Amino acid sequence: AVGEARWPLLGRHNVANAVAAIAAAAAVGLEPAASLALLAGFGSVRRRLECIGSAANVAIYDDFAHHPTAIATTLAGLRARIGAARLLAVMEPRSNSMRQGAHAQALPGAFDAADQVYVLARPELKWDAAATLGTVGERLVIATSVAQLLDQVATSVKPGDHVLFMSNGGFEGASRRLLERLQVPQP
Repeated sequence: AVGEARWPLLGRHNVANAVAAIAAAAAVGLEPAASLALLAGFGSVRRRLECIGSAANVAIYDDFAHHPTAIATTLAGLRARIGAARLLAVMEPRSNSMRQGAHAQALPGAFDAADQVYVLARPELKWDAAATLGTVGERLVIATSVAQLLDQVATSVKPGDHVLFMSNGGFEGASRRLLERLQVPQP
């Protein structure tokens, strides 16, 4: 042991990235203890389990997760932080491999840590989202548009929830749109 790092990042994937960064820095002569000190001030990058805000006692996160391993790791990291609080996973299968169905078999298990799973199933998907994700069971909600998806999430979200949006694209600003929607007082 050469020291301890304390930082705001979540999940084992971020720990693995930090260890790799420390090793790379050590390879060019920076002492690991110095790297640990620098990590304490690292605030992450955008869209890596980034909490974009909260409204109505609901925390909203944005992440670049776009394949089953990244989805599972990201959900596990957030679950470790929030404990038993309700976790809603909202995913856009946007990458070419996701749209083509290359990861379809592994996808249902990636959502194990989520209490509710919302998937945007655009017409260009080459696989049937309802059939492929059927083992997710009653936790699964499928939408064919971002507007429909946001309506479904907004209807079911409760105070104390954590909502995680995952896509390797812009997702039509869905995470920020939900945040804005929750900030508007309801009649």
